Amino acid sequence: MAQRQCEYPGCEEPYWERGYCSMHYKRFKEGRDMDAPKQQKRPRGTECAYPGCDQPHKGRGYCKTHYLRWFRGTDMDGRKPLIDRFWDKVDKSGDCWIWTASTTLDGYGTVGVGNRVRRAHVVSWEISHGPIPPGMQVCHRCDVPPCVRPEHLFLGTQPENIADMIAKGRNTRKLTDEQVLAIFHATGTQAAIADQFGIHQTHVSQIKRGVIWAHLTKETPNG
Repeated sequence: MAQRQCEYPGCEEPYWERGYCSMHYKRFKEGRDMDAPKQQKRPRGTECAYPGCDQPHKGRGYCKTHYLRWFRGTDMDGRKPLIDRFWDKVDKSGDCWIWTASTTLDGYGTVGVGNRVRRAHVVSWEISHGPIPPGMQVCHRCDVPPCVRPEHLFLGTQPENIADMIAKGRNTRKLTDEQVLAIFHATGTQAAIADQFGIHQTHVSQIKRGVIWAHLTKETPNG
């Protein structure tokens, strides 16, 4: 008995359903052009059909990455530009522009840039002003860690940043001259000294190295 063939004019493929082969039945079911040329399978080992991609093809002529982008209907060139992804995650309803995505334990926003995770307020500065000069850090005028509004940011050195934090009472409490000298002369680990005085270990290090409160410690022998 002869095998039944597709009833679409000119097609000799085996019958599948509703009088059509599998290809024409699928086109009929999806309302697609019945006369479209049959897509040729790419031989194994050939490269992705997307311009500039040299990865091996997986399906529809594309590599795995471009096939998934095609299948999901997303941008074939990849993720949205950083500037668009960034501001999509910012709440601009108040005076401070608040980062609404992931944050560190101390409240600073984080964003993925390439294969790195970076502070959101630093990325905001770079988007608005360009590269950060060597030795400089991005600081907050508003003292709101998740704020990424460029007007609320400024550049400063690490000592300036630490001094600004201490002057504003952020992440530490104000110290008396006697406490500063006690920290300067204290023995033990910096972490233990920091716990004793209720400050951050960074501030202990800065005091002992004369980076901050140098007017009190520069003429005082350490230890």
